[in-house]
Amino acid sequence: PTVEILVAIDHVGRYYVVAEYGASELPVRKLAAGIKEMEAEANATPSERWLAPDAWQTRNEEPSIGAQFSDEEVGDLECGPARTDRLSGWDRIDDLMSEDVTGDPFAAGDEEGTFVPRLRFFEGRCAGLIRELPNAKIKEGTNDIEKKNDHYIDGLRYAINARPPNPIAPEEEDESDLREVYARKRIARAYADADETTTSKESFPLVGG
Repeated sequence: PTVEILVAIDHVGRYYVVAEYGASELPVRKLAAGIKEMEAEANATPSERWLAPDAWQTRNEEPSIGAQFSDEEVGDLECGPARTDRLSGWDRIDDLMSEDVTGDPFAAGDEEGTFVPRLRFFEGRCAGLIRELPNAKIKEGTNDIEKKNDHYIDGLRYAINARPPNPIAPEEEDESDLREVYARKRIARAYADADETTTSKESFPLVGG
C-alpha cells in the first residue's frame, strides 16, 4: 500500500497527525490525486513530502515512483527521500506519545490543566494509525518493530524522522544526496513564495508519507 501521513508541528514542538491517506495497486497519477484530495479536505498545504528511499529506485528503465510523483505532468507532488532510521524513529515516537510529561514546559496541558503527550491525533482522521499503533510488536531479540501491518506507522516514522530533535551542525553539501538537494530546493521556493505572495493558505511544516 501507498500511505501518506500528514503531520503538523506547532511553535513549541507538539506534533499533530492531521490526516492520512492509504491505497493499494493504483498508478501514481491516481495516488497523487487521492493525496491531493485528502490534503484539500484537511485544508492543509504541506511544506515537505518524503518517500521511502526504495521509491527512488528505477526498474526496467522506467522513471522511479519518486520521480513520477514529482513530475508535474504525472503526480505534481514534489517529494524527497525520507530518513529511514528505524530504531531512532520508534524511540522518538515512543517519547512523543509518553504521558509522563510533568515538568516539561513544552508539553502544555489541555484546558483542564492535564498534561498530555506531544504527539496528538485529529479525531476521525487517522483510522489506519489508530489501528496499527497498539498492535505494533517488538521483534524478538531486537528493539525493532516487526515488519507486519506497519505501513501507517512507517509513514509516521518518516514524518517524525524528517525533523531532528535538536539542531544539527551543517555538513558539507553533496549534490549526489537527493534529500539535501530537495531540502535546499524547498527552502529556496519557500523564500520565493514569501516574497511574491501577501496572503496564503494555512501552512503545515511537515508531511511524511
